[in-house]
Formats: sequence, structure tokens, C-alpha cells
Amino acid sequence: MVGNSPPPNIRIRGDPLPTFKLEALKLEGEVQVRQLPNGEAVYSLVHEDQHHLTCVNCGQSFPIDQCPVHDLEEKLETSHHFKVYYHTLEFFGLCHLCQVGD
Repeated sequence: MVGNSPPPNIRIRGDPLPTFKLEALKLEGEVQVRQLPNGEAVYSLVHEDQHHLTCVNCGQSFPIDQCPVHDLEEKLETSHHFKVYYHTLEFFGLCHLCQVGD
């Protein structure tokens, strides 16, 4: 916080939330955060795991449905006595348009 100004607000479903509240919600497993290549943080409610293909040239991100790590997640919870709230899976490379443009 700078001077007397309040912390910045972030909107989730239209409701503004102070950033300190987002951190608390993240620690409780209620929201997840995803860092974009440009440094921007994207917060979303935990309702399902997120998987993406992200282009390192143009920054576009494409959601993917397949998840090869669900079985691993269950094994890790058992073997490490660790409660997994969510996971993310992201592959970085060049999208079709950037490949054609090169």
C-alpha cells in the first residue's frame, strides 16, 4: 500500500476483491492463479483444473481438455499425505499463425 491509498481491487464475477483477500482465498483453495507470459496474473474460482497451450510469440493461450496428470495427482495425495486443491498444466511454444508467419 502506498501512502493512504487502499490496495488495488480485482474483480471476480463482477465483485471487487482486495488483493490481500485473493491471497487468503488462494491459501484456502477457493481461487487459483495463473501467470501469463506478460506477467499478468489471472485469478479464477476453483471449479476445475486448467490446461493451456500458450504461444511465446503472440501470447495467445488456448485451453485444452486433456489431462494426463489426474492419476498422478491421486497418487501424490496418498503417498505424500498432501491435499491437492487444483493443478495447472501449460505448454509453451508457437501457435499455428506464428509458425506460418516465421
